[in-house]
Amino acid sequence: KNIPCRFPPYDICMFDLSNCGSEVAQGTSCEIKCKPPYMAIEEGKVMLSCDAENTDPDGVVWAEPVCQAGCAAPIPGNQDGYLLQEGTWFCDTGWIGSFVTSRCYVTPTCASIPLLEGCIE
Repeated sequence: KNIPCRFPPYDICMFDLSNCGSEVAQGTSCEIKCKPPYMAIEEGKVMLSCDAENTDPDGVVWAEPVCQAGCAAPIPGNQDGYLLQEGTWFCDTGWIGSFVTSRCYVTPTCASIPLLEGCIE
């Protein structure tokens, strides 16, 4: 007996499967997108498909989109140990480090928070 496909496990903060309904009917496909605060970093559509003669509820075929979290710029004063001077971040007085970087952290509630790294007390 042919049956629809269930969704594979996926990150609900990262992927938007709203075009897919509650499952993928046999013989159909739907587009997966990156969900804000994530952004696609590769061009092209990514599809989730279920074969027309599918007999396995886990028979979905897909490739995860390549998504990267996006954040606003870090705000001066929001994180101890860092100092912004003329557009460049440095370690504040009493902290050491030679290379300050910024990364985007996504919370379990899907909020994006910019974090500075590279300085230690």
